[in-house]
Amino acid sequence: RRCEIRLCDVNRAGREQRGDGTASANIQSAGKADRAIIETVQQARCQIIKHRAQPVHARNRPAAMGAHRFGIEKHSLVHQSLFARVAPGGEALMWPLARTVLDALLPAHCMACSEIVEQNGLLCETCFKATDFITDPVCRQCGLPLEHDSGLCTGCDWDPPRFRAARAALRYGAGAKKLILPFKYSDRPEAARGLAKMMLRPGAALLAQADYLTPVPLHRRRLAQRGYNQAGLLARALGHWAKRPVLMDALARVRATPALASLDHDARAQWMKGAIAVRAHRRAQIEGKVILLIDDVLTSGATASACAEALLGSGAAAVDVLALARVVDERADEDYA
Repeated sequence: RRCEIRLCDVNRAGREQRGDGTASANIQSAGKADRAIIETVQQARCQIIKHRAQPVHARNRPAAMGAHRFGIEKHSLVHQSLFARVAPGGEALMWPLARTVLDALLPAHCMACSEIVEQNGLLCETCFKATDFITDPVCRQCGLPLEHDSGLCTGCDWDPPRFRAARAALRYGAGAKKLILPFKYSDRPEAARGLAKMMLRPGAALLAQADYLTPVPLHRRRLAQRGYNQAGLLARALGHWAKRPVLMDALARVRATPALASLDHDARAQWMKGAIAVRAHRRAQIEGKVILLIDDVLTSGATASACAEALLGSGAAAVDVLALARVVDERADEDYA
């Protein structure tokens, strides 16, 4: 009923604004499509609610893909369904109506739960309080949170990584898992823009110095299985927010590696040795440049160091790392690979 009232208001406003029969004809012809649009959005809404109600491990890929793809492409779906029946010149008047229908049927939800929030990409108050943001002091090289501002952590003092500096937005704990695990394992790529915003504050200095952003790569088999590289989605979103160029394909994982979560630092480093390479057509582009490597979770730093080794070996001036989350206690990443 609210949508019907809104249609009447838009019809009246369109006639008053345009003062001719064209706007009226445009909106009336589009009005015939509104029932089909609402039914389409309602069906997708039911899929999304059902998908979000399932535990992460119980979600199946086809249902998840159907839900998140509608979330990403809902504007284009409405455009095709609604504006295809509108005469030229009527789209500007119909867009507010389409947004009203979408906001009513698909309200924005917290990135970590189903609580309704003001806009997409936000956390509700409860989840915000449960999320552990990293603040100073941190190790100036690997970004590990420190109790006192001592410069370097013990690990970097004894065995420094190949990258110059690393920073992360969150401690990898219960709050971060509610954001990252669905994003990575349950086909929620639409979360990338909101998650990338969290990385802007801790990564401000690194982003300002970077000539290019590039994501940590996935092996082709894992990419085919998952459907997307979560680090690539974060890199693209960060490039958008920070106005920095992104090289999505600068690095390649040339050798498959096992899940590294159960391995210690030395074992991870051994597995990653020679697993990353710079693509030949990007070598000239990165030579002499500062590269900011983007990843979702930084654990021991073995993967980031392997990427930095490859980039520096191809002529990069320096390599920094920006991650969404940082593992402080390596027992916390047992469910992450």
